Amino acid sequence: MTGVSTDIGASFVRPAGRVGDVLHAKAVLTGMGKSLAYTRVDFTNPAGELVAYGYHTKYIGKSSSHHKNVKFSEDGKDVIEGEFDDTEESITFVSGQQKTATMDDELSALPPEEPHKKLHRLRTSSAGIRSAYAPSVSPVSTRAGSPLRYNAAASSSTTAMQRSTLDRLEILAPTPRRHLLDTTVSQRWLRTPPHSPVSSRAASPASTVASVRGSRHHFSSTASFSALLEHEHSMSGVRSSRTNVDDTSMAKRAVRWMHRRNMRTWLVPIAIGAAVLVKAVIGLGSYSGMGTPPMYGDYEAQRHWMELTLHLPFRQWYTYDLQYWGLDYPPLTAYVSWVCGLVGSFIQPSWFALDASRGIETEGSKVFMRSTVIAFDLLVYVPALVMFVGTWLGTRSKRTQHGALKQYSLGFTLLALNFFATGQDLLGAVCFVCSLCFKQMALYYAPAIGSYLLAKCISLGPTNGTTLFIRLAAVTVITFILFFLPFLPPFVHFSTIFDPITRIFPFARGLFEDKVANFWCASNVVFKWKNWASTTSLIRLSTALTALGFLPGAAMLLQAGYQSMVQGTEKTDNAVAKASQHTSFLSLLPYALLNSSMSFFLFSFQVHEKTILLPLLPMTLLLSGAHADSAVYSWGVLVNNVAVFSMWPLLKRDGLGIQYIATLLLWNRLVGNNPFRVPRKSFIEIVSACSVFKVMLSTTAPIHRFAIAVALRPPLLVVRTFATESVHSTPGDLPPPPPPSNLPNTSSKPRQTSLYLRPRPAISHNHSTIPPLPPTFGRNQLLPVPDSTRALLEAIVSQFDAPIRYAFAYGSGVFEQDGYDSLNDQDKPMLDFIFAVTHPAHFHSINMHQHPNHYPLHARLLGSSYVSRLEAFGPGVWFNPYVSMGGVRIKYGITTVDNLCSDLLNWNSLYLAGRMHKPLRIIKDDARVRLTQQVNLTSAVRAALLTLPHEFPETHLFERIAGISYNGDPRMWLPAENRGKVTNIVRKQGPQFKELYHRLAVGLPGIHWPIHETTIRQDTSPMARAALLKKLPSNLLHGVREHYSRNTGLSIEADEVSFWNKLAADEQLPQVLTNHMGQIVRYPAAVQSVKGIASAGLGKSMRYSVAKVKKWWAGS
Repeated sequence: MTGVSTDIGASFVRPAGRVGDVLHAKAVLTGMGKSLAYTRVDFTNPAGELVAYGYHTKYIGKSSSHHKNVKFSEDGKDVIEGEFDDTEESITFVSGQQKTATMDDELSALPPEEPHKKLHRLRTSSAGIRSAYAPSVSPVSTRAGSPLRYNAAASSSTTAMQRSTLDRLEILAPTPRRHLLDTTVSQRWLRTPPHSPVSSRAASPASTVASVRGSRHHFSSTASFSALLEHEHSMSGVRSSRTNVDDTSMAKRAVRWMHRRNMRTWLVPIAIGAAVLVKAVIGLGSYSGMGTPPMYGDYEAQRHWMELTLHLPFRQWYTYDLQYWGLDYPPLTAYVSWVCGLVGSFIQPSWFALDASRGIETEGSKVFMRSTVIAFDLLVYVPALVMFVGTWLGTRSKRTQHGALKQYSLGFTLLALNFFATGQDLLGAVCFVCSLCFKQMALYYAPAIGSYLLAKCISLGPTNGTTLFIRLAAVTVITFILFFLPFLPPFVHFSTIFDPITRIFPFARGLFEDKVANFWCASNVVFKWKNWASTTSLIRLSTALTALGFLPGAAMLLQAGYQSMVQGTEKTDNAVAKASQHTSFLSLLPYALLNSSMSFFLFSFQVHEKTILLPLLPMTLLLSGAHADSAVYSWGVLVNNVAVFSMWPLLKRDGLGIQYIATLLLWNRLVGNNPFRVPRKSFIEIVSACSVFKVMLSTTAPIHRFAIAVALRPPLLVVRTFATESVHSTPGDLPPPPPPSNLPNTSSKPRQTSLYLRPRPAISHNHSTIPPLPPTFGRNQLLPVPDSTRALLEAIVSQFDAPIRYAFAYGSGVFEQDGYDSLNDQDKPMLDFIFAVTHPAHFHSINMHQHPNHYPLHARLLGSSYVSRLEAFGPGVWFNPYVSMGGVRIKYGITTVDNLCSDLLNWNSLYLAGRMHKPLRIIKDDARVRLTQQVNLTSAVRAALLTLPHEFPETHLFERIAGISYNGDPRMWLPAENRGKVTNIVRKQGPQFKELYHRLAVGLPGIHWPIHETTIRQDTSPMARAALLKKLPSNLLHGVREHYSRNTGLSIEADEVSFWNKLAADEQLPQVLTNHMGQIVRYPAAVQSVKGIASAGLGKSMRYSVAKVKKWWAGS
């Protein structure tokens, strides 16, 4: 029977063999239904090893029941059903295509087909790839050669061609080109022997030995299969190779796993999300210059550039205070710094205050700085990588991928390569200029990029090539002018034109810096270059060696362009199409980029350790398209491991040893390289493994105790994570402590062995001692609650084994609020607690062991150190919500006593201080906190009185105080909080508010508030208000002073009394105070809301958000 092919594919497992080897083909009908038939063909060598296999799906339709169908025996020699007519087997060959001569009746039973087009080009195998590129072949075609090769000596007549093919038909294994990084094209230009896709062994050459078929029917079935495969090659290309070789790449196995489960659409988001997560986790570590004044390091440099670009005009960007991290990057970096500074200043102006913010290292500024890196990666580098995968690593689809993506640094370079691959050279040139204008190190790629574009101009011929050259030159010059325009006349004086250039190329810094792994640093051990030659001589010498190093790559591209012009491979009838497609030598560009960037790294002037990342870009791109058994893969793994190892001194100095080892092992695992596998296959793999071992040995000494703890931690984590019962300590089961004994003489040398390490001496932190407070001090804070509530609260706190210095309960679960009267038991609010501790990591370690179900899964896996680090961000609180204890639901937050007292005194975030403005029940008291809380309450009264008139009811005072912590809270803008919450609190808790604030208010000058009255009168004269104003918390007072100094020019240095009186007399003072309190609240509240997802887990966060939305809906 016959039919229409619907699917066909071939996979090549290993090289076909040597000249003269015989291949055995076996075709099996694996299944047949009413409409479709499935066939598999296996090709084996004489040893019985599978060489290649293919599959074929054909639509048979009505032909399955045709009366002329025949059935053969398993060996294909005998007809067991039907009649076989030899005349229907005659084969006609036309230009490499075969078809059945008499099949009109069979074809009439099938749906009509499009007329079959004749192909008039030479079909060859991959073994003869260099001779296969005839002038008639399009350079952009990526179709592989046919697996059948016919002897060229055959006659052109049909009969002679049939007879010759019967005698000289042979099977070859082509190397299909799957993507633009396919090495076969590069080998053609480099004149090296082609390699199979799964082996470094050279492919079998074309054989001229006759492979005689014994029967006509055997040939017919073989020829039919080749026709189908030839048709599939011409239509869609060979499918991806599916070999039987085990692939240890974790990334590839994950991709296949997702494909098998129909999760293809989630592949890219999950990959991007995983990369962002890894970067965010690494960002929790230290950084260059952390806590090391006066310069602080590269982190401070990036922050300082945001500061100076935000506050200074263009002409001063490259000249302002060059001794303190003067700007030395091209203009595009400066523009990006200006944008980041503008956004950061909107969030918190103090982060980028000119000069005053130098050395700032607050948690908020760190989060912002690291967030800008991740944000620009998502906006720039990640889209470029996604486009690269679709453009360079895609299948043979000729669809052009367009994209207008704004990239920077390596992202711009990668985007330029993408546009070169789609034939959009002008956009590629613009992107590469953007890369140069972001970081001058992009010059490492300039020789390769320039040589490729010049080679393409040469390949297009004199006319079209000259046109393209002029357009590229014009676009390049115009782009450079646009970026440097603010630094050119008439915007600046002519004498300052070279200021950016002298800063961008700092030759005065010397030949090399620190321990960079290049030629100059390595040879300087023996030959002191700086003592032997002047700076000018070293600049010339490094320039000559660098040019000599990148010359081979540039010459290779130019030679390829010239050969393309001579051979005419770029000739097309349409002049527009000549510049709208990539060249046949595009696959050489990554090699040239690697050659050029590595030459700059090894020999150029003033190289930093981090610049090894530039050669890694093209090396990693080549690695992405290489098979795990290829030389490119082995070299790619080696170069990546050794290159990153060369940065070890820099990473070690910045305290990033643990992060480096973790990411190094993770990367090797993802790409499928196992550095611990023995025995090694090649010298390259041995060197790559040695670089990994060297790093691990280098970090063993300082962290041996940590390594032992990590080795012992996983079993404990698993048990603790999946425990279903809480573990409580039982003091009765422990032996009593030994009685005190006389200590030995401290002058004697203590015993110190590997088992008995010398204990570290105790370090005195010199905490200030608070003298005993009077018994009645702060009695206004001790608000009464019902005995049942008091007993419940104390019972809950007593269940925690971890040490707690100060604890209080607050909120609607403790003190009644309006709107909760009619709620049932399930809808009643949670009891809210705040625990102030001395050492948060210690508290979380004990509490996580006692109450593992209070923490989300990832927190239990990462441990108490992760929780304490995450707690420090924003307002410095970690919350565990929806915890069942004592028959009720509670939410408790953990903070440090230092953080709590600092917020109470200075109003750093008003997150804790604002909550303590409202009535609360103290469960565990601490003298230091009680003292600072009294200051906090007094500050709240002062701030509220400054926003109120001469006479007002006491409820207005209470509402102003209660609303301080909600003013600026993003939840009040979103549907996440009851809009009438402040009124509901004051309406039911008026007596508690009066108990808190009455004694404090009447103690202030000018306040008249009898205990039996509900009306308050105050002195609103400038002098009285100035007395309140200048005693506000320092953070709020600083914002008010900055506001008036900036807008009115008032200065406290001139006359302090007059300054405060003028501020107090200003009618806009209430609004200024309200705005600045909102600014203090806004950022910490937003950070805490986002941090709640990590601290509570996604499920509890969603549950908490739904409850807040319900409150908003009820209040609206």
